[in-house]
Amino acid sequence: LVLRSVRSARVERLAEQDRAEAIQLFQQERWEEALPVLAEAVGRDRNDPELLIAFAETRRRVPEPRGAHLVEAFAYYQRVANIGESAAGSGGVQALPSQLETARIGIVELAPVLGRWTELAAAAQDMLEASPPPSDQRRRQLIESLVRASLAQPQQPILDRYVTVESEALAGARAAAIALADAVDADISV
Repeated sequence: LVLRSVRSARVERLAEQDRAEAIQLFQQERWEEALPVLAEAVGRDRNDPELLIAFAETRRRVPEPRGAHLVEAFAYYQRVANIGESAAGSGGVQALPSQLETARIGIVELAPVLGRWTELAAAAQDMLEASPPPSDQRRRQLIESLVRASLAQPQQPILDRYVTVESEALAGARAAAIALADAVDADISV
C-alpha cells in the first residue's frame, strides 16, 4: 500500500513536470517541440482547459496535409467551449472566461475554413451575448461572421435575433460579405 502511494505520487509529479514543460514550450512558441509534449499531457488530462487551448493553438501552427491540423485544432477549441458550457453550475472543471473566449475565437476563425457554419454561428452568438460585451471591432467581426454563416446556410434563421438590434451594422456587413463573395467569384472565373 505504501509502495503504491509512493509510485502514484511519483507518477503525478512526473505528469505535472511534463505539463509544465508543455506549457513552457507553448509560451516560448516552440511549436514543433511543444506539439508531442502537449499531446502527451492532453492524453493524460483531457479536461484541462489551459492544456487544451495550448494544444489547439500549437496544432494550428504545425501544418499537415489537407488541413488535418486545422480540423484537430477546431475539435480542441470546441472541447474547451463544451467544458465551459457544461461546467457552468455543475461544480466540474471550469474554463476561465479568457480561455472560453480564446476557444470561441479559434472556432470563429477556423469554422469558415472548414465549412462549419453552424458552429461559427453558435460561437459568434455566444461571444456577442457574453459579459462583458465584446469591443466594437470584435462585435463587427462577429456580426460579419454571422452574415457569412447566414449566406452559407440561407435556410437557417441565424441572423433573426440581431436584425433589429444591429440593422445598420448588419446591412453594411452583408453588403461587404456579398462584395467579397463577388470578388472571389470574379477571381475564380478569370
